[in-house]
Amino acid sequence: MCLMRQMVEAGEADALVAERVWQELAKGLMEKQPRRMFEILRECGALKVLLPEIDALFGIPQPAAHHPEIDYGLHTLMVLAARRRHEPRPARPLRRPAARPGQSPDPTRPPCPNTTATTLPALPRANGKPSLARAETRAGTG
Repeated sequence: MCLMRQMVEAGEADALVAERVWQELAKGLMEKQPRRMFEILRECGALKVLLPEIDALFGIPQPAAHHPEIDYGLHTLMVLAARRRHEPRPARPLRRPAARPGQSPDPTRPPCPNTTATTLPALPRANGKPSLARAETRAGTG
């Protein structure tokens, strides 16, 4: 962790190529615990450089009516974890002729592969909330 912090402080995270960053983020989102990737990035300071919108969510309290015990950043990580927990199980082995290519083998359990397209939407759901929460606090409505 110390080496990672030193690299971020030296500005090496700023020099990373966007395509490579995306490849690593996509890989991390596909892991069993994508939340852990974001926790490590935040701990070493790289989240602020690579995904400042996500980093800005930490420390902004949720409204008391929703999740008063956590902030928006932790809530986003909880959504990522929940996304992985609620993934559909693999389809059961077929006992009938196989379906045609592109067709679900079991109509009651359509396939939902774990892809970045199904996991990535968990991240921006709170985007914009920090500025909204700050504005509500200033106005006395939050």
